[in-house]
Amino acid sequence: MYGYIVLHWFLLVLACVVSCCDGLMPQKILLLGGNGMLGGETAVKLVEAGHQVHVLNRGNWYHDSATRIKPFVRHIECNRYYIKSCKALINEDYFDVVVDFSSYKPGVMTEFLALMQGKFGLYLYISSDSVYEVCQITQHNEPSQETDSIRPITLQEREKLNEADSYGHNKLACEEVLTRLHTEQNFHFISLRLPDVIGPRDNTNRFWYYFLWTLVHKQIGFPLMIPTWLETQQLNFVYSLDVANLITNKLIKPTPEILDQPFNLACPEDITLQNFLTLIGNSLNVDPLSFIEGGSEYYFPSVTRGPINCTKAIHMLKWNPTPINVAINDSVAFYRDYMNSPQSAVLVKTIIADLESSLLPNEKLKLFRNELSNHTKHAIPPRE
Repeated sequence: MYGYIVLHWFLLVLACVVSCCDGLMPQKILLLGGNGMLGGETAVKLVEAGHQVHVLNRGNWYHDSATRIKPFVRHIECNRYYIKSCKALINEDYFDVVVDFSSYKPGVMTEFLALMQGKFGLYLYISSDSVYEVCQITQHNEPSQETDSIRPITLQEREKLNEADSYGHNKLACEEVLTRLHTEQNFHFISLRLPDVIGPRDNTNRFWYYFLWTLVHKQIGFPLMIPTWLETQQLNFVYSLDVANLITNKLIKPTPEILDQPFNLACPEDITLQNFLTLIGNSLNVDPLSFIEGGSEYYFPSVTRGPINCTKAIHMLKWNPTPINVAINDSVAFYRDYMNSPQSAVLVKTIIADLESSLLPNEKLKLFRNELSNHTKHAIPPRE
């Protein structure tokens, strides 16, 4: 680990030199979160670009982030729900950019903005395509556009949608806080509306579940399920590295025309769940896959209204995302390698236990563990 840290520090110093030579002054950047799949990738990219990165979270370091990220950033350990007691943050003078991966409640965001009023310039908010779940049904029957984020007129309909998707309601409410307060408090913002995120180090474990299920489903005689409503439904995904690169290369120093508005970001292709799983199977050399239609279990998608339209981001942000097959192939390669890494021993066992409790029938549990033991160096205790 020592050699890795020394090499990383050398690359960081080199990046700072290159940035200054190119006339790009390093920015002081605060990441709210910064330890998960998307926040972690962004932290690494920003550090490599020579920026001064501060990471505020509760001190949980997922996957290998304790060695990959923590030594190269300034860590501010703090619970956002008690932000007013965070002296280390209060004592900071000014951040050029705040990147918020962790606001899920408008009240929590409002408290942070009040505490840090006048102490930052740009606020990048990681939002979600779930915001469209609580908006009026559109008339165009096309993928959701940024202008479709209009709540219903009647209070009854609003409350019905908010109750059905409280996550989407709260993410949109956070966007509304930024829209309402940015002029009054004199800062700029950009909101990024993301579909389900895929990539290395998924701390939601959803890609892990499909990865392991696809890997052994034929051997254990438990086909992949496609719920009826998802048989033809088109889905969107976004690749974590694409978002991290966009933030680092484009949004940290934004041009005026892209400020104070939302952008949809996704991989270029719409895809069904069956096609998504087929691409995972192709990357695992498991072909053909076995499917059962009408099953009830699924891990993607997290929304019901289908894909989003990224035309605005393509034109204004020069958004050029990775093709979905490449993103899936790269993700599968990571998880395949990571299954045998020392850091993954506890995580793999946790994910196995999750799948056994939520998905697999009792008669498949012993066989499931036996098959997985052929794909990892870690000891998987047999099912009793």
